[in-house]
Amino acid sequence: MQRNPAFLVDGHAHIYPSFSLHMALQAATNALHDSHPNTPRVICLAEPAGCNVFEQLSRFPHLGDDGFMIRVDDGCLRVESVNSSPLCYLLPGRQVVTAENIEVLALNVKDDIPSGLPAVDTVKRAVDRGALPVLAWSPGKWFFERKAVIERVLETFGPKEIAIGDTTLRPVGWSTPQLMRSALDAGYRVLCGSDPLPFPGEECRLGSYMTELCWDGPKLQPSELISGFLKNKQIDTRSVGSRGNIGSVASRIVRNAF
Repeated sequence: MQRNPAFLVDGHAHIYPSFSLHMALQAATNALHDSHPNTPRVICLAEPAGCNVFEQLSRFPHLGDDGFMIRVDDGCLRVESVNSSPLCYLLPGRQVVTAENIEVLALNVKDDIPSGLPAVDTVKRAVDRGALPVLAWSPGKWFFERKAVIERVLETFGPKEIAIGDTTLRPVGWSTPQLMRSALDAGYRVLCGSDPLPFPGEECRLGSYMTELCWDGPKLQPSELISGFLKNKQIDTRSVGSRGNIGSVASRIVRNAF
């Protein structure tokens, strides 16, 4: 059976109100252009409370004169560039901060999921709503007391129920965290993501670190691909793009703190 064309998936994306939408779309469609000039992009939004760019764009499709057309297409937003860049799809999703200050992403879902619940309850809410839950790695949040929280979540939800999220905020040269290694050995899948921070200029990072997904079998729409990602063992994955170096990561974190 012929292998389907791949998708490049940014599994931890934000388009904050402070961002330039035009620059964000440019980054998403043009990232990794030299190595993947024609591969469609799937940008999985993980919107925090109070941010709903996906809903705004769904209500008012973007048909401006800035080089992009956005239209609703089978549960996602299809972005086309007049410059013949690859197709780009925006999927809805939420970023939720748990009671233990762990980040859980609920991808491919429009429903709000309240912050402040225990991590296990948060993931259960995401699963019940049909989302793809992602346990997002974050600097300092997988260590010490919170390490036990991550372990409890992984004891509660198996590889067909939750994914692990990697990010540009894990510096190049920083070895794969022990919990992430253990999860990989246990069969959990990893989704890579750009994870832009909420200040101007970060929109240019969209698509800089992604997961390439390809498979044999029927053609899938982006929303179907993400919703079935954990259970479809025909899907092969590999990380593409790059994470930040220690200097750039430190600079981003410090700037975000002020």
